[in-house]
Amino acid sequence: MNQLRKIFILFVIVWLTIPRQARGRETYRYELDFIFIPAVDIVMEITDTIYSENQSLALLQFHTKTRPVFNHFFEVDNVYSLFQREEH
Repeated sequence: MNQLRKIFILFVIVWLTIPRQARGRETYRYELDFIFIPAVDIVMEITDTIYSENQSLALLQFHTKTRPVFNHFFEVDNVYSLFQREEH
């Protein structure tokens, strides 16, 4: 029983050291090409969150940034965020 207690305490400590937002987060990385040349890096992060009244939502964040060569033509450095209701 004492061994089980130690394992449980260790699990709780490890769980608490993980940042809260990283527990329910998915990250996707995309690369947008212009005539077979990588032009834009896109990162999409999906984070589970709870809104008021215990409504389960997903927070979607998009980070877009052009590569240095394309900054001279059309510079993009944006962050977009939106909430989506999770349907079950």
